[in-house]
Order: sequence, then C-alpha cells, then structure tokens
Amino acid sequence: NIGKTRIISKYVNDTFDPFATTKPGACCETKTLTTEGTSISLFLWDTPGLERYRSIIRIFIIESDVGIFVYDPFRRQTFEELLWYVDSMKSNCRKNALYILCENKSDIKDLDRKVTIEEAEIYADTIGAKFCKVSAKTGEGLEEMFQLCGNFLLGIDEIKSIKKFVIQKNVKRKERTECIK
Repeated sequence: NIGKTRIISKYVNDTFDPFATTKPGACCETKTLTTEGTSISLFLWDTPGLERYRSIIRIFIIESDVGIFVYDPFRRQTFEELLWYVDSMKSNCRKNALYILCENKSDIKDLDRKVTIEEAEIYADTIGAKFCKVSAKTGEGLEEMFQLCGNFLLGIDEIKSIKKFVIQKNVKRKERTECIK
C-alpha cells in the first residue's frame, strides 16, 4: 500500500482508485512518451512489495535501464525496506541505469511524517539516485518523473531542472526503447 500501482495507474490511465487492491505477481503497463520530438514506449513493471514475492522480482528487473524506488513518508518501514530493492536493482540492472527515489503521497500535508525530506535526499545521494515527490492521487510530479526517465533512455544531455530533482548531465546512450522495470 505504498502506491506503486496507483502511481502507474494515474500516469498511464489518469485514474486513481483509493480502494485498489495489491495484485500478486508483477503487472506491466505501457505508455508512449514524447520527448524532444521523439516517441518512446515505456514499459512500466509494477513489482510486488511483499517479502514473499522477492524471489520473483529479479526476473523483472534484469537488464533494466531505470529503477524507481517508491516509499510512503508516513510509514517509516517502507523507507527502511528499500535497501533490499536498491541492492537487488543495482545487482541486476544495466551498469549505467538511472535510479529514482520516489516519495509518494505529496498531496498529504496533515499527517505526521516518519521520513523527512532531508533524510530522503541524503539517502538518494548515498545510493546514486535522483529524488522526487509525487502524488498518485493528484498526479503531481508524475509527468516530470517519467519525462526524466524518457530523457535518460533517449540519451538527452540537457535535461531541465524540475522541482526537487537535482539533475546532472547523462551519459550518452544509444537511442532505443527499453523497459522500465
């Protein structure tokens, strides 16, 4: 219940279902993104977060170009459990993959945060990831996060700074359409 499925649903279909249930296994959604006049098909893999599914997650992340680590800032455990996913992604993704630490639920202002923004930004730096805040409910930050992914996959060097993103020039990559897993 971190919001991975809802993030993908909001981005791909512009829908938000607060009662959506977690699906066993992994699901894939696709969306075509146009950046700098070039279209790219994003394959967005929604992998299960439950510990009992960890053995199958590696199947979906092998040779991925992008890894997005989502946590809920109001549930500390979701942040602390990222270490396994980070280690798994770094062991199985492409060598120069893009990593994004994604804080969901940016639309919620009235709850007691368990993970500070400063702590998340430091962690993102530590694991070599970009940091972003999104809301699966309102869609805030989603377009910018996936635009960053598209720009990275297309090897675009000049990427504009977006809100909380601290973006550096990317390594030149061949033009291709690969899965985001």
